[in-house]
Amino acid sequence: MIQIRDLTVRYNEYATAVDHLSLRIEPQEFVLLTGPSGCGKSTLARCLNGLIPHTSTAAMSGEVEVDGASTAEHSVAQMATRIGLVFQNPSTQLFGSTVAEEVAFGPRNLGLSAQEVARRSTFALEATGIEHLRERSTRALSGGEQQRVAIAAVLAMRPKVLVLDEPTSNLDLKGTEAVLS
Repeated sequence: MIQIRDLTVRYNEYATAVDHLSLRIEPQEFVLLTGPSGCGKSTLARCLNGLIPHTSTAAMSGEVEVDGASTAEHSVAQMATRIGLVFQNPSTQLFGSTVAEEVAFGPRNLGLSAQEVARRSTFALEATGIEHLRERSTRALSGGEQQRVAIAAVLAMRPKVLVLDEPTSNLDLKGTEAVLS
């Protein structure tokens, strides 16, 4: 499912964020990467969905494949149905005016029918336990609610791989339990 071969990412000649990483993750595996701040976890996440190398000035060498597709050869948009990334700070990826619009945005951009967009949106809202927030403004959400909306928006795309970059960092205990469930 995920194959990384000799991945190195440098932000400049002195700042190596990932150094010769090789990793294979099989379908159905649940993998947790831990480490101190600045050790390269977020950089790796951005490599997995193609943000690095396509939208970053970081220099990347090595190979990253997700579901058989090379992130170097496929755009971020092309990778969107293969891998979904929820950023560490969810407010940076929310731009819909309501929760419903935010969750439906990705499936609409895939060109899906209105019925399929509605079906995926309902699934994602229910899966994250936020169906009651459907009509709420995204600007009126707490940090934990923003996190769950960001996760729902990615789930609505039905990616084969879900990457969560510090998914519980902004949550209280109840919110953390909800995300983990």
